[in-house]
Amino acid sequence: AAAASSPSPPSACTTSGSPPGGLVPFEPGAPYSGPPLLLPAWADSAGWLNPQQYETIVDGDIDGDGLGELVGRNSSGIETHSWAHPFRLPGDPSAPTTVDQPPGQWTQLPHSSLPFGERSTAAVIPSSYGGNVPGYFDLSYASTFRLADIDGNPGEELIVRQPQLTPGNSASNNLPYYQGDIMAVYRFANGSWNPTPIPGPSWNNWGTDTPSWGNHPTGWFNPQYYTTITTGNVDGQGGDEIIGRGPNGIEAWTLNAAGTGFELLPANNAILTDAEGWGASEAQYSSIRVADFTGDGRDDIAALATDQNPYPTQGAGMLLYTYTGSGWGWSGTVTSWIPENGWDKPEQYGSITAGDIDG
Repeated sequence: AAAASSPSPPSACTTSGSPPGGLVPFEPGAPYSGPPLLLPAWADSAGWLNPQQYETIVDGDIDGDGLGELVGRNSSGIETHSWAHPFRLPGDPSAPTTVDQPPGQWTQLPHSSLPFGERSTAAVIPSSYGGNVPGYFDLSYASTFRLADIDGNPGEELIVRQPQLTPGNSASNNLPYYQGDIMAVYRFANGSWNPTPIPGPSWNNWGTDTPSWGNHPTGWFNPQYYTTITTGNVDGQGGDEIIGRGPNGIEAWTLNAAGTGFELLPANNAILTDAEGWGASEAQYSSIRVADFTGDGRDDIAALATDQNPYPTQGAGMLLYTYTGSGWGWSGTVTSWIPENGWDKPEQYGSITAGDIDG
């Protein structure tokens, strides 16, 4: 950002060496004079310059205390860091309670690491059979970590596309392994991450007896599918849905009423399908965003259409769809976001995000 034309007055504070609540003025550009900051040790030398690690970094309120935590995966597994707010009184959920969590500092939560390391699986599909790099080193897993409130209760769950490598035999190909991946759901409780007994959507790489065992063309290891995995509350009922774009378009999976499994939201129409060109264009499939654009309390789906031919009614531009309870209804198009205005270039479509900036 450009430097200010004149010095600004002190606009922020840092904690000093005094007890919690003690403040010292912070002048932009002045040396930091507070206590040593205990930051997450996510250094390049520890592998955090690699996308297999930095792509896993997510934030959310995992314990329901009203404050967010930082979660990321290193080569051994999950790390979780919480912040002890220096300005809250004792008794508040985020107030420091032990000497291990000093005020105004990040602290790594002492929990057993989830088995999300790079070689965490019991079996490995050999590369000669089209197998992936074992474990979460593969970006089709590592880049799918999400935090969302799936069950509508305090605290967000961790959702991730999880490899399920199982020794077996394919009758048609006589190969020793098959891979049936799922979206796994984990809850943080009693200071530990716990796998839930809830089976997620089966977004597989390969299944048994597939016609082509390696690199199956419709597998979720393809970036046009796994990069679209997201979450949002599109039906307005309780928790968030797990959402992704497969070959046949958008799928939205919601927790069933019993809380024992996921159900695919019914839709009498398909949107953003491969047949409409969404799998062939990174500008299109990477632009999918989920947010409440219409202000009705339900999240909508927005996506960039760079070619109007499949959409004679909607036209090219940023398309907006709302879930109606039985399908996806088109709500409008931002017609200025078209290739003629540069929106087929990564420096533009890669900048698309969503948020409530006007309140």
